[in-house]
Amino acid sequence: MRRVVTGRNKGFVTGAARPVSAEPSRGRTGGVPVMKLPLGRVLLCAAHAMALSSSLCIPLPPSPPAPPSPPPWSTIPPVRLGAAEFFVILTKAGITTVPSSVITGAIGCSPIASTALTGFTLGFLEDEAGFNSTSTSDQVSGGIYASDYAGDTPVMLTAAVSALEVAYADAAGRSFSGASFLNVLGGSIAGQSFRPGVYQWGSVVAFGADIYIKGNAYDRWIFQMSGDLWVGESANVILVNDGTGCGAPLASNVVWQVMGYVEVGVSAHLEGIILCKTHVAFKALSSINGRVYAQTAATLIMTTVTEPVDAPPLPPRPPMPPSPPPPPPSPPTPPPPPSPPPAVCAAASACALAVGRSPMAEARTDRLRCQAGSNSRPTSSSFVVLLQLLEVSGRERAMASEPARNCVRAASSEKRAVRLLARACSSSRCIANSTGVFCMIFPPAVPPPPPPPVAAKGAEE
Repeated sequence: MRRVVTGRNKGFVTGAARPVSAEPSRGRTGGVPVMKLPLGRVLLCAAHAMALSSSLCIPLPPSPPAPPSPPPWSTIPPVRLGAAEFFVILTKAGITTVPSSVITGAIGCSPIASTALTGFTLGFLEDEAGFNSTSTSDQVSGGIYASDYAGDTPVMLTAAVSALEVAYADAAGRSFSGASFLNVLGGSIAGQSFRPGVYQWGSVVAFGADIYIKGNAYDRWIFQMSGDLWVGESANVILVNDGTGCGAPLASNVVWQVMGYVEVGVSAHLEGIILCKTHVAFKALSSINGRVYAQTAATLIMTTVTEPVDAPPLPPRPPMPPSPPPPPPSPPTPPPPPSPPPAVCAAASACALAVGRSPMAEARTDRLRCQAGSNSRPTSSSFVVLLQLLEVSGRERAMASEPARNCVRAASSEKRAVRLLARACSSSRCIANSTGVFCMIFPPAVPPPPPPPVAAKGAEE
């Protein structure tokens, strides 16, 4: 292959499809040199340019941190405990302990008497009225109450047990939060994490390993089960902060509604409020941070029961943004311009002016539907009314009537009506043609006042 160096092919390889010369050539760019390079060299230059640009990049400043999220608002209303909230353990059929249990808070039973409180060494306290309304025990930091105590204790217990039943019915009546909250894992929930919501099982619920309740201090959980609740040995319910900045979940916001019975295994730990339809049993060295409400009895074996921290009140909701001010009132609509004086649109109206009648009344008589400011043209029927009015009133009455300045254009081709209208307007300036009459009625000239009388010369003297 040889190089051609003459003519327009200078610098090109014979038979090649692309130029290889680096000599500038001038094209249609107005004399601007254009460098012709092979594709490989172009790609190599582009790679060098990208490397150079990346080496010269200045790092951007870090983005500002995102503002903290507003506190989440639980959509689950709390289960109200009412008067039952005074007690950390409340039953209908008694409380049994195998010493030594550690109970922080008050306990009570009703309607059964104090004989159903077993395992406690009771000492009575008199109230202000001298009644033995409360008893104490070294296993209980709060008071102990039974339905057979004196004073107002029976009334207080009756109200508390009623509130317990209402709370149970409330928790049992809640609707589950969705399909993913129904019969989770068939009730075998060991190792599971639960976000806020209402969960429902139609069977026994059991876990032999830890489970996790993840959320914040304003979230709520309700666990409904038509069977029993079994907490295995050394299994724990662990409250996990979700990192929203609103604190960890609270035991007072976790409710276990159990239609069967509850068994908490050896050294197991539970968090929440137990609302049990039947019996609650705690095995040796088990514990709960919460409350125990049983509609039969409760059994403790060296169990630790801690009264939970009350849920904090919800922070005030952020104020709603103020509504934009109402738009300024629209300027009052200007009144319509005054209508021009009624245009007399029929010869009958002209004659009515001449005889002192109302032009609008005559227009209605003529059935011409004349409107103020109307420019409608009259019809030939108007001249029939005109002729009748002229014959009745006579020319003299027309001339004696109160004059008015009006310009009438009576459109018609009837020559007779034109002539009669011209004669009726003899005291005015009328122009008659083949299409009608233009008639301007003027008031008669007012004679000048007579000069004052001149006194006689003899009288002056």
